[in-house]
Amino acid sequence: MAEASILVFGATGALGRHVLDALAARGLGPGTITAAGFSTAGIDSSDSAGVAELVARHSDIVLLSGGDPDRLAQHKSVIEAAKNANVRHVCCTSGVRATTTGSRSTRTTGRQTSLSSIPA
Repeated sequence: MAEASILVFGATGALGRHVLDALAARGLGPGTITAAGFSTAGIDSSDSAGVAELVARHSDIVLLSGGDPDRLAQHKSVIEAAKNANVRHVCCTSGVRATTTGSRSTRTTGRQTSLSSIPA
């Protein structure tokens, strides 16, 4: 596991800005967070090897769900990389309306991401 640092996937989205603001409000500086506006890492979330390399350099991961059609595979890639890197925490969000009222695709992604999560 890397030194204490946080990697935020989806930091450029609507929720991402709020997450970054909350982390900064808790005193976490730009040197400890990898996301837009902080230390930046451009990564194609479909590149499992690149994701694994990036995740391995962080102790904590925030995974904000996006609208990419391949998001389930991307989520699984991040979670698998986190397992292999022994990260301390993985915080995931689901999509909008990811309950029974949401689209089947969004519900499936949320459920499958939860099933692939790291056991407590």
